[in-house]
Amino acid sequence: MLETAHQNGVRQALVTMSLEMNVIDILEQLPRPYFAQIVTANMVTRHKPAPDPYVLALKRLDLPTSGSVAIEDSPAGLRSACDAGLNVIAVPCSGAIAPSDDYQIWETLAARGLPDLVAAGLAVG
Repeated sequence: MLETAHQNGVRQALVTMSLEMNVIDILEQLPRPYFAQIVTANMVTRHKPAPDPYVLALKRLDLPTSGSVAIEDSPAGLRSACDAGLNVIAVPCSGAIAPSDDYQIWETLAARGLPDLVAAGLAVG
């Protein structure tokens, strides 16, 4: 999904509450720099579940909330992305995620692609 989005000009950001020094090592192992922006715990005063990390990512990408999609795996991340006004996809990782009208739940990202992201609210083009 990262590759397909990248090939189609979708600007992507990684929004994580890990520290920047921990994230950089992991990102350097990817085949290319998929993320135009990175927001980490040391870049915001208020962490997830506050909307601040996503607000900062959107500002850095110069994107509106409408037409932007967040993929999250935790309740705190879901609240952060929803409160920032994004279209949100929940992908459970380490535990169940309660259904909500605020987001879609995908059990996995496997076999998902750009058409699925567009259907979830991503504006392309």
